[in-house]
Amino acid sequence: MDDSVLHPPTDINEWRESDDYHNAFLLRRDPVLEKAVRNSRAKGLRDVAVSAAQGKFLHLLAQSIQAKRIIELGTLGGFSTTWLARALPEDGKLYTFEVDPQVAKVAEENIRNAGQSHKVQIVVGRAIEELPKIPATEPFDFIFIDADKPSYPSYYKEAKRLVRKGGVIVSFLKNTHMSFSVQATGPDSQSLVIIGLNRAIVDNVVRAGPARRNVSDPKSNDPNIEGVRELLQIIKNDPEVEATTIGTVGDKGYDGFLYAVRHYPAMAFTQEHAENWKRSDAYFNSFLLKEDPILDATLQNSRNQGLDNIAVSAAQGKLLHLLAKSMQAKRIVEVGLLGGYSTIWLARALPDDGKLITFEIDSHSVKVAGENLNNAGLADKVEIVLGPAAEELPKLKADEPFDLIFIDADKPSNPIYFKEAKRLVRKGGVIIVDNVVRRGKVADPQYQDDPNLQGVRDLVHLIKDDPEVEATTIATVGEKGYDGFLYAVRQ
Repeated sequence: MDDSVLHPPTDINEWRESDDYHNAFLLRRDPVLEKAVRNSRAKGLRDVAVSAAQGKFLHLLAQSIQAKRIIELGTLGGFSTTWLARALPEDGKLYTFEVDPQVAKVAEENIRNAGQSHKVQIVVGRAIEELPKIPATEPFDFIFIDADKPSYPSYYKEAKRLVRKGGVIVSFLKNTHMSFSVQATGPDSQSLVIIGLNRAIVDNVVRAGPARRNVSDPKSNDPNIEGVRELLQIIKNDPEVEATTIGTVGDKGYDGFLYAVRHYPAMAFTQEHAENWKRSDAYFNSFLLKEDPILDATLQNSRNQGLDNIAVSAAQGKLLHLLAKSMQAKRIVEVGLLGGYSTIWLARALPDDGKLITFEIDSHSVKVAGENLNNAGLADKVEIVLGPAAEELPKLKADEPFDLIFIDADKPSNPIYFKEAKRLVRKGGVIIVDNVVRRGKVADPQYQDDPNLQGVRDLVHLIKDDPEVEATTIATVGEKGYDGFLYAVRQ
C-alpha cells in the first residue's frame, strides 16, 4: 500500500474503466462465458452474477488451494459455476444449489456448453433444506456462498460443517458494503436504478429522495443486511474460524467479499466518500479481527521511528495470512519489508519449520522491522535481505521453490520482481502484487509520466503474453483508500 491512493474516491464509471483496462491484459476473450452471459440474458435471468475479474479470482483461489470438492450456493446462470469447475481436476466435483427450476435449466445449458457437466451436479431446491442432507464424511475444500442474504447464517453453519479443516469459505457480500444515494422520479425510476446499479438491492427501498444502504450504517435494517450482520456476529464468536472482508469496486459497483478459513486442529450512483470506506472496514474488523497488541506495537514503533504509513491495512494483512494458511504455504518471499507489518501476518501463517525471506533496500527500515519481528517472536522464521531486490532476488536458487510471493515495493521494478517471482515460485504457487489499480490511474491514458503507473502497465503487458501464468486483479477500497491487488498462479 502507498500513500498515493489516499485521495477522494472516484465513481462507478471510472471503476468500470479500470476493470476493463486490467481485464484486457489478464482475462483472455472467452466465447464460452460470453455465450453463457448472452443466453442467461435472453432467458430473462437477472444480471447479478459475479464480474469477470471476480469469477477469475474464484477460479485462481480454487486452483491455488488445489480444490477437488466444491460447493456453490446460488447457481444463477452458471457463470461463477463455470469459473470454479474449470479449476477442478478431471475427477473433481462441484455441487451447486439453485432454488428456481427455470434458472437451473438455463445454468445446465450453459455448463453443458462449457464442457463442465461431468464435474457439476445441480441440486434444485432450497439450499437451507438440501445442504443438511449432504454428509460430512468426505469434506469439501472450497465453499462459495452467493445466495439470499437473510439465510447467510444458516448457510455458513452448514458450510463450516462440510468444509475440511484448512478449507475456504468465500462469500461475496453483494451490496452489503454499499452506501448509495439515488433520486427516484417517475414510474420507471426503479427499473432504471436496477439497470444503473446492477447489483444494488433496490426493491422496496428506492423512494422519492435519497436512500442509503450499508451494513455498517445503524439506520439500515433491511433483512439482507441483517443477515450479514448476524453472520459477522457468529464468526466473531467462533474460535474455529478466521475470516476477513475486503471491500471491492469494479464494473459491478461497490461491494465486497468475506474470506474465511476453518482452523486446523491445534493450530445513478453517487460518489462514495472515503470516510464511509474507513467506517465499513472498522465495522467488519470489529467482528473478524481480534485485538492484537503485537501488531499495534509494530505500527506504533514504525511510526515513532519515522517510517511511512504505507503498510497494508489490517484487513489486507489478514487476507494475506489466510491465503498463505489456506494453501499450506511453507516457503514465502516478500519484496518490500518496511516495518514488518505484512511480514508478521505472513510469518504467522507458516508452520514451525516454515521460512519467509523478505527484501528491503532501506537499512533503517530493516532495523525497525527487526525490532518488530523480535517483539512478535518470529525472528527465527524470517530472513531479512538488505539491498535492492532487483539485484538480490536473482541470487536465490529455484531448486527449492516457494509457495507464495508477495510483492509490495517500488512499482517501476514490478516487471523485474514478477519475472524473478515466477522463476522462484512452484507450479501452482501464488504471486500477489499490491497497488496495481492506484485510484484507477493505471487505466487512465491521461497519466503518462508517472513511473509507478508505467510499472504496473508494463507488468500486465508482460503477463498478458505469458502462457505459464493466469492472473486477475481485484480493485479494493477501505481505510487505505482505492487501490487493488493482482493475484497470479503459475501454471
